[in-house]
Amino acid sequence: MMVDTDIIVNAPTRTLIAGIADALATFVEYRAVKCAHGQNMFGDKATIAAGVLAEQATKTIFREAKLAIKANSAHTVDQHFENVVEANILLSGIGFESGGEAAAHSIANGLTQFVSPTIMHGEKVAFGLLGQLVLSQSSSVLYQKYLKFLRALGLPVCLKDLGLTRDRQTLYQIAQEVLRPNETIHQMNLSLTAADIVNTLLQIDSYAN
Repeated sequence: MMVDTDIIVNAPTRTLIAGIADALATFVEYRAVKCAHGQNMFGDKATIAAGVLAEQATKTIFREAKLAIKANSAHTVDQHFENVVEANILLSGIGFESGGEAAAHSIANGLTQFVSPTIMHGEKVAFGLLGQLVLSQSSSVLYQKYLKFLRALGLPVCLKDLGLTRDRQTLYQIAQEVLRPNETIHQMNLSLTAADIVNTLLQIDSYAN
């Protein structure tokens, strides 16, 4: 894999931030897949290496994302920028392929046809990541840590941020998409209904407000 950060640094900071959100979901999803004895993207068990790399991606992002975004805004390649690009592409890339995806990406996929096409994949994953934390019954401390971080980066953390309302009919349609048979949410081995997903989406919205 070859990445030219001199090119990437001239891209809009929004693309870097979207990549950060996508990468940040990797370790949370890995843990969910691992705990449920699910499969990675190759149909095999999640590897130890995937977990190590995914966790390192998360640590790097929490530690250096804001400084990397500052460098991106100045079109300057510094070590913070290099490290976050590595976390976004290499660490997260191997982490999700060999670790697996879960609810965060299924929620992102479920949102796709109901939100503006201008909303980037990683931005939808940011919202899905919060859903992943809810479904994994994460502690309120951990949830607030991610919520605060995502909000600080200007990522979607509530329905309004995605151009959605609390209309249950629309949310039910989204839930049906989230639960499609081929979606990675099923790697969690949970018996989820559309009502469960609707309640999860409403919880995310409530926690943000």
